[in-house]
Amino acid sequence: MKTSHQIGSTITPWVILALVLLMPAQSMAQLLWATYYGDGLYEATEAIAVGPDGTLYATGFIQPPNWNIDVFVARYSADGTQLLNHVVMDGGSIDAGFCIAVDDAGIVTVGGQTMSPDFPVTEDAVQGSYGGGMADGFL
Repeated sequence: MKTSHQIGSTITPWVILALVLLMPAQSMAQLLWATYYGDGLYEATEAIAVGPDGTLYATGFIQPPNWNIDVFVARYSADGTQLLNHVVMDGGSIDAGFCIAVDDAGIVTVGGQTMSPDFPVTEDAVQGSYGGGMADGFL
């Protein structure tokens, strides 16, 4: 998978989505837009990527009032004025997305960590069940 659109990781938890236009070395960078994401107890964005159409994707974790920690993937318009869609994946324990990539066809891949034996996987998954121990990775 081509991941040339991947552009970041580890962003401050509260002011989380910002796209910065990089100017020539003799100029200052310009903030194009920034927004908050989240309405639970605690949220953090761990990685962002830009899609081939300029939309911005983000992944990380949210902690809703039920105290589980869930993976989220959010997609914003290129100008930052709209949250186009978002998905929350809940495995019942602690789950977080740590990396995201978008290929030239717009296919999104997220990687992260789960501590949930019931984390959702597809029927034909290479590893269809939790491997035990402290945590498993996921794609």
